Amino acid sequence: RDYKVTGVQTCALPILVHELPATAAFFREVARASKPGARLLFVEPKGHVTASAFDAELEAAFSAGFKPVQSSCLGRGHTALLERVGT
Repeated sequence: RDYKVTGVQTCALPILVHELPATAAFFREVARASKPGARLLFVEPKGHVTASAFDAELEAAFSAGFKPVQSSCLGRGHTALLERVGT
């Protein structure tokens, strides 16, 4: 089935994005389904994802229509809180 979700206000992506074959397409779809101002908590494990790979994933999210609210490196993970831009 092809589900079309819309109006998402909050989304958590714990230890997921590095497993996907098409990161940019994934973030575009999350952006499409999200309301402007929606928050996206994005966490990746340091053991599997280098800092440069996490930065590349963030760039894909930014290109899809998200902006950074906060980012940090907590414990064993890279963490970013993003917000959907747009009207």
